[in-house]
Amino acid sequence: MSITGEAILTVTVEMLVEKLALEVIQLFARQEQIEADLKKWEELLVIIKVVLDDAEEKQITKPLTKKWLGKLQNLAYDAEDMLDEFATEAFRRKLLLLEQADRQPTATARLRYGRVQERPLSTPSLVDEEEVYGREKDKEVIVGLLLGDDLNSGPGFSVIPITGMGGLGKTTLAQLVFNDAGVKKYFSFRACAYVSEDFDAVGVTKVILQAAAGSADVNDLNLLQLQLENQLKNKKFLLVLDDMWSENYDVWTNLCKPFKA
Repeated sequence: MSITGEAILTVTVEMLVEKLALEVIQLFARQEQIEADLKKWEELLVIIKVVLDDAEEKQITKPLTKKWLGKLQNLAYDAEDMLDEFATEAFRRKLLLLEQADRQPTATARLRYGRVQERPLSTPSLVDEEEVYGREKDKEVIVGLLLGDDLNSGPGFSVIPITGMGGLGKTTLAQLVFNDAGVKKYFSFRACAYVSEDFDAVGVTKVILQAAAGSADVNDLNLLQLQLENQLKNKKFLLVLDDMWSENYDVWTNLCKPFKA
């Protein structure tokens, strides 16, 4: 490798050190819990830069050294590609969160709606967190969204969809979030409605109202929604609608009327 090549590699290493310090990379590292790994990368890159500076200054041209520097350059390029992927993924996640926070009903096609089956409203408390594995990161992300400024900076309400194939633990994840100590403290009202098959706005509203007011004796949707709106007024509330599916804009809009006040 020529002296020019060594200089280029030195610049590449310097760029990698700068990329490691980028906020978007640090955010991704925190989400994936790899801060310690990136710190080791940074320390290693500093050492490599010192070696490269020394090689450039002494104009080392030994074949073995040149071969080592060539491999080092390939490694640096691979590391740069990986950091670019980290940054891209972090940016994609940020966009997704912003879309979810600002999502309109027309974009909730992935949510699942159905007819309410009035299960005990304490369902979310049934999960034993000590027996749940591999969901801590997902839980932290959702709890962070619920308690963060992005979703709570304006009026109205926000939707966080938990989607995926059956059997992936979506309900369990929702239960973990529902029972989080910080979530319990932050929201003055929490309720869960289990849903399946044919959507029934009256049934869903009655379940939520019963949790909020202790009773829901009427069957008229307008009256139910007025009562629910009154119960939720000026409150921070969390509703978990489990196993819902529909692409019907009107269905979702109709259900959400009490939440917009």
